[in-house]
Parts: sequence; structure tokens; C-alpha cells
Amino acid sequence: MHKKLLVGIITAAMLVPTGVAYAAPEPTTKVELNVEPEQFIAQEVRFDPSTGRTEGLEALRELRGKMWDINPKFQGFGYEGYTGKLRDAAKAEGLNSKAEYMDVTMDADLAWIAIQRAYEASAVFSHKRPDGSDMATATIASHAVSTESLAAATDSLSTAILQSWGQDELKALQQAKGVRNAQNGHLVNLLHPKQRHYGFSALSVEGSEYGTYYVGVSSEVPAGETDSADHTPAGEQTVILHRAAKADETPTGLATAKKAEAADGTKDEAAEDEQANNERPLVEVKKIDEIFKPRK
Repeated sequence: MHKKLLVGIITAAMLVPTGVAYAAPEPTTKVELNVEPEQFIAQEVRFDPSTGRTEGLEALRELRGKMWDINPKFQGFGYEGYTGKLRDAAKAEGLNSKAEYMDVTMDADLAWIAIQRAYEASAVFSHKRPDGSDMATATIASHAVSTESLAAATDSLSTAILQSWGQDELKALQQAKGVRNAQNGHLVNLLHPKQRHYGFSALSVEGSEYGTYYVGVSSEVPAGETDSADHTPAGEQTVILHRAAKADETPTGLATAKKAEAADGTKDEAAEDEQANNERPLVEVKKIDEIFKPRK
């Protein structure tokens, strides 16, 4: 039976952390899971790491271009002082042309956070993570996201961006005279002129309720490097990812990956070295600590 489209939204304030302790990160995505490996759930998933920087970037730029032309009332998250329309808000942030406004960036670390959150959404379709913590704790090297949008029961990432989070919420934004609310919040996330760095994902989990899950995250500042094939290679992958176990689940622990072997059965040392060296660089420590509280 076809299930009704599901969407979810959150906006969080970015603050300096206050003594928050993290546990082990997910080995592939490098996203903090808040628990030790003994409390992991390991599961096989399918995704194309490049989807965000290809399909996602194209769709986001198309949406921004369309909305620039429509130019609806836009008050952002409510703290910025915007009182006019979308183009006025963009110009207030130094974006004086349609081309400048459409020129958003896909961020490599945000892409991997989106991939991790899509897997977690297959277990808990919420802005809470499987261990009950806020999505704000889904960090890489302590960098977190400013916004998160979730979707399921739609046919593609492009559809989620252009239709589910986009055109479907335009009427609600217009009716609210540009004021953000639960009916238009995804669109505000995608149109906000302060949000310049994005990550998107589409990830499938066999046997899950909705099959494929879509996530978009964003930040005012870079979390990592600009996304490229070096960070998110093209092609569908079937890999084991980990998440925190829910309260009613029995943890599987950390999955032991098979070492790469050549055709003759000998170990592929180059592949092992590449995997061992696949560490993300440390960046400036920042964290989102409070939810639903706009910055002053």
C-alpha cells in the first residue's frame, strides 16, 4: 500500500559546546553516534554517495531560481530582521543577483552527516536520533548542522527538494506572509540566504518501513571541504553502517569488515592502507546545543 509522504523539519541554534562528551564515530561516515561500539546496531544499506552533489545540487539551484522569480514574502527564521520579500532578504546578505543567490555549495562533511541521518531515520523517523538525543549531536569533528529536513515515501531526492520540501510548501509560506511555521519550514531551510552550505542524501534500508529515506542538512559556514568525487565517489554502494541501538533493541556491536583480497586470495595491502588512512581532518570545534531557539 502506498504510504502518505512523510516530511520532518528542525532548525537549531549554533552555540559553543559546554562540556559535551562524545563516544565513537561511525567508521564510514565519521559521524558521532554518542555511544560506545558495544551499543551499535550494524546494518547493510544502499546509497550513492554522490547523489547530493549531483542530483541534490541541481535540484536546489533549480528551486532557488524558481523562487527568486516568484519572490515570495520571506522572514527567514524570525531573528534576522527580514521584513520584505525573498530578494530583499538575499540582498541583505550581499546576494544581489539571481546567479549569486543560486550559487550554493555542497559540503563534503554535511553530505556524510546527511547519509548517517538517513540511515538513522530508517529506525526513528524523527529529528531525534535512535539513542534519544537531538539531531544536533550528529557531528563530524564537532561540526554540526543548522537545519535538517527529512522525507520518505517519495520517488527521488529531486522530488523531495523541488516538490515535497519546495513547491508544496510555497502556498503555506505565502499565506503566512513569509513567517516560518511547521507547514513551510522545509522551504525556508532551502531558500534561506544565510544557508550557503548543504548536504543531501538518499539511502535505502531493506525491510524498513519506507524503504528509502531522504535528508537535507545545511549550515551558514562550511563543516568540511567543498564536496567532490574525492569525498563522495559516484556509484551505488552496499555497505554496513552503524547507529546507536534504540532502547528496545539488542545491540550488534561493531561489524567486522572483511579485509580486501586480490583475485588470488592474497591480501590487497594497498586497499587496506587506503581504508586505514581514510580519516577526516580536524576542524574548529563548534556545536549546536539548543533546539528551536533562534539566535539573537
